[in-house]
Amino acid sequence: MALNSNNINIEMDTISINNDNIDYNQSNFNNHKKSVDEIIDTIGFGKFQILLLLLSGFYSLSHATEMYVLSFIQYYLKCEWNLSTFQSTTISAISFAGMMLGALSTGILADKIGRRAVFLISVAFAGVFGIASAIVNCYEAALITRFLVGYGVGGTPSSLSLYVEYMPTNIRGRSTLILPIFYAVGSMLTVVFAWLIVPNYGWRWFLIACAAPSVILFIFAIFLLPESARYLIVQKRYFEAQSVLKRLANLNNFNESFVNLKIENSNIDQISTSTTTTTSSTTLQNSITFFLSTLPTKQNKDVTIRRLSITVFTLHFLQAITYFGLMLVAVDMGVHLSKASGSCDIPLSSSTYSKILITTSAELPGLFLAIFLLELVQRKQILSVFNICAGGSILLMTFQLISDCSIIATTIVFIARGLTEAANEMLWVYTLEAFPTNIRATTLGFSKGVARFGAMISPYCVAYLFIFNPIISFFVLFSLYILIAIGCLILPFDTRNRKLED
Repeated sequence: MALNSNNINIEMDTISINNDNIDYNQSNFNNHKKSVDEIIDTIGFGKFQILLLLLSGFYSLSHATEMYVLSFIQYYLKCEWNLSTFQSTTISAISFAGMMLGALSTGILADKIGRRAVFLISVAFAGVFGIASAIVNCYEAALITRFLVGYGVGGTPSSLSLYVEYMPTNIRGRSTLILPIFYAVGSMLTVVFAWLIVPNYGWRWFLIACAAPSVILFIFAIFLLPESARYLIVQKRYFEAQSVLKRLANLNNFNESFVNLKIENSNIDQISTSTTTTTSSTTLQNSITFFLSTLPTKQNKDVTIRRLSITVFTLHFLQAITYFGLMLVAVDMGVHLSKASGSCDIPLSSSTYSKILITTSAELPGLFLAIFLLELVQRKQILSVFNICAGGSILLMTFQLISDCSIIATTIVFIARGLTEAANEMLWVYTLEAFPTNIRATTLGFSKGVARFGAMISPYCVAYLFIFNPIISFFVLFSLYILIAIGCLILPFDTRNRKLED
């Protein structure tokens, strides 16, 4: 009998142990500590990401309106304030200078005060000083306000990094290709604003309308924009990071009890490293150090990386001149194609606005062309083809300017701008894919820097020359396109179907 009791006790103990195991297995799913990536990838794409897409996309749209307004404002102020050609093009150049400075400094701020704060500051700068530029009455004040608008627009990296950090891994790459669509829409919206507002209310209300998207975005972002969970973890604000991720789960109709954040020192260091490489306070220092490492020295044995780096940086510099150069001459080109009677016609004719809108809309099909061909053809070859065809279009344009056939000329400019947009997007994709992980963020940051420098001098290389002689301006563009095409062919390798190098 005692034996049986012992057996019963043993069986009860076994049952108890099994029950404990059962309880553990049932709670294991929710009690298991997870990284930020694990949480986001498991919850997947949903309303939270759609909200971020709309906010970041609207940021790109407001960015476009403030950039594309430059081609109009340099024309309007030149006419109304009797500015010289150099003075009017300097308005655009100073805006790009502000954008370059903003990109560097807002990257530092993003690591110090957070992605959300920098997003709001950037949008506020663009909106407030965009409106301020509409009420100034002297050239110097216009330069200052447009520089500060450019500074706000330069905060784009904080918007992009916040957007990318919340995207599931399986769609992260494709999701970034959606944002340029908002930018293209913003460019066309600027032309529509000019067409509808300037003839009735003047150029000042036009500038206010172009600043309005930034003001509207700021109001919505205050209430809807989340902080980066990765940034919060780096700052050891774990409770706030957990709360943001639970909000993600709730919006995506996922059980918030799944959000059980893993906090380990090694993971914090890893997150800190991955976060700061994108927009860190040492971005400029790292970029300069990396650039110096690409110079031909006896110590630098990696010939492939050196050749790749110098070629890619040069291509971004030249591509920015062609892209922004064509953008900045849009108004003067529209005036020329419409055979306007005078050099200063405010408001412009409906025919002029229609031609500007047609050529600006080329960015959308150009973007879709790049997305369509992205996985179908070799990157190097298609980049070269895009630029050769764009250069050929510009060369044809010089003959059309002589013959003054506006319909054919408008079509040629449409093709050139579409191909330029396609080449620009494809080049950024190549840059992201070509470099090893340990230097990818640094090379991307340096590429953006040289591209913004190219944008800063584009008013003088293209727009300034166009005023004096459009044919010379287009010949310069043609030469740049051919140089870019040759540069694409001498890239050391192609990245299509190539695994990312660690």
